[in-house]
Amino acid sequence: MKIFFLIFLILFAFAIEQDYVIGPHGISVHKSCVHHVTSGSHVRTLDDGSIIVEYKGDIKPIPKCEYPYKFIRNNKREKGVGADFYGWQVWATYEEPNQKSFDVFTDIMTIPSNPPGFEDGIIYLFPGLQNYDWIPTDNGPDPPDDFDIIQVIFLQYGETPAGGGNYWAVASWYVTVYSGYLVADLLPVSPGNKIICNMTHLGQGSEKWFIGATVESTGRTSNLEVSKPRLVSQSWAYIALETYYLDGCDSYPQTPITFTSNKLFAENKNLTPNWVAHAQHNPTNCGEKANIQSPDSVSISF
Repeated sequence: MKIFFLIFLILFAFAIEQDYVIGPHGISVHKSCVHHVTSGSHVRTLDDGSIIVEYKGDIKPIPKCEYPYKFIRNNKREKGVGADFYGWQVWATYEEPNQKSFDVFTDIMTIPSNPPGFEDGIIYLFPGLQNYDWIPTDNGPDPPDDFDIIQVIFLQYGETPAGGGNYWAVASWYVTVYSGYLVADLLPVSPGNKIICNMTHLGQGSEKWFIGATVESTGRTSNLEVSKPRLVSQSWAYIALETYYLDGCDSYPQTPITFTSNKLFAENKNLTPNWVAHAQHNPTNCGEKANIQSPDSVSISF
């Protein structure tokens, strides 16, 4: 009887593991902790840590995730295909000079070509803001307990917790501490499309942010408003390439992605960002590189 019970526990644990999905920043969550919300929703974190989603007068509570978060670098493929394509591959950073919060970060992201040999894995490309300079890298430390990130959108290729497949798509995400991922409408896009990315602090010193992406050619948008005390200060800006379990260099686009018209404001002042390029591996897996053309123009090549 004990043997059968042990077998049951092993099979149950395996089934639970299979129900985990890989999300941004190397955080793997149970699929029940991925919440799709309507674009235009307001996500509020209450004093007790619980979350509600408000949309046109309707209020929906978001339950605490019943399953623990996992950082997949602690359980990744140590050898073989995809083992080297974990986390942020290359990125550019800019810290607010006085370590104060940015109030606005906007740019235009132009979609690159389709990857010619993509079969499996995930590509994320994005601008973002954080309250700490923590980067998900292979065998790196876990983030600080009070870490938070605002990512205006993830441009993705591959199937992610937001959905998608072997095509480019964009969505606004909000990664919570206790309740998993909240994802606004996923919008399929094509090479050459321009995405207007916008992170705006709704009131200086406020805990409320607008995060959104608009497809310039169609006007379609994926956006959220989020409120949480920890979001008052976001002093690090990023432009990054993040990948998981790619099959090789043919899984990348053949043309760069460009982030142009980069605008950063703090205390109502238009800043001139001094971007700094970084790479997880030296040399990189496939020649990936963050290219700093000017304060308002950054590209990532593959």
